[in-house]
Amino acid sequence: MKSRIIILFSFSFLLVRIGFSNPIARDLIFINELAFDSAGNWKMEITYNGIIGESLDSLIKISTSTSSSMVKKFMINIDNTTGLGYTVLTNADLYNDLNINPLGDSIFLFVNVWYKYNFMIFGNFKNSKMPCPKPGQSIARLFNLRTISNIYSMDNTPSFGAKNDTDGMMGTLKGKVFDKYGKPLGTGCLEINPGFYFDIRNKGDAMLLNIQPDGSFSKRLYSFNYSINLLYDTTKHKENAVKQVDFFMNPDTIIYNDFHLSDSIMVNVKEINNAIDPFGIFPNPVEADNKLYYNIKIPVYSASCYLLLTDMEGRLILKDKIEDNRGSITLPTGLKSNFYMVQFIVNNKVYFSKKIIIKQL
Repeated sequence: MKSRIIILFSFSFLLVRIGFSNPIARDLIFINELAFDSAGNWKMEITYNGIIGESLDSLIKISTSTSSSMVKKFMINIDNTTGLGYTVLTNADLYNDLNINPLGDSIFLFVNVWYKYNFMIFGNFKNSKMPCPKPGQSIARLFNLRTISNIYSMDNTPSFGAKNDTDGMMGTLKGKVFDKYGKPLGTGCLEINPGFYFDIRNKGDAMLLNIQPDGSFSKRLYSFNYSINLLYDTTKHKENAVKQVDFFMNPDTIIYNDFHLSDSIMVNVKEINNAIDPFGIFPNPVEADNKLYYNIKIPVYSASCYLLLTDMEGRLILKDKIEDNRGSITLPTGLKSNFYMVQFIVNNKVYFSKKIIIKQL
């Protein structure tokens, strides 16, 4: 009985030692920056918060696709004005050399040895969204530490040992926005939907396009991959589809792109002026399993008037008989988010067609 008590006590003590002797704020410790010199030697910055007076020696492990190592000495350097810490590591700070492929790799940060928290993927490694840094560049984490974010940007001005600045992290997107009639949009504010892993609505004005009276804009954007297919009107609270554009924004470069809205910037439109648009389809985008409203200036009245809904490859999805110039059709259930085509047909002749977006609820 005594030996069992001793064993249980020892095991409990071990759990306490592992779990509570170093109460690190695990959600606030990150790989903050990574760079390579011309010989391929790496340098990494770890940033953290809330661990003043604690020791992280032999409690942090870093792993890559081909190797792993414990950090033997973790120097705590706290900025007294912010309470944030920045520690710069090289292979000299590890028990054994860590191999990080400068052409692309995956890096995982473990806290208390077993708790995998933060990761970075870059270069030609699978699922990477970030190219490999060139000598003089780094991959740097965006936003301040108190934002739970795993988003990285290319940086032309590395700042190891200090808070990441944004001076060298950004390029410029320029162009004009046109409404669905081909006219410059005019003054407004549109929010970019990058369409990947970035919740832009929690990032202030990081993704806002301020549109000038002539429809032009110039926006500084962080350096990573973008896939833009929606512009969100922050005043009207309306999404507007645009032709998808994909690009990587390199630091200190300019990319030119014009956006053409596939639907009017108007919101809560109940009627479409036939003098402006003889084939009004709204809302656009429309949610799946919902109704699509139409307002048509019918050129020829006939008993054979139909609305056809097809996918972009021409496959028929819905054929609905039309008996009035105004009405609605109910979309079939289970449609996937995508572009579709609506056609107005009289006596087997196509008079009007319009591309729409159907999105999942």
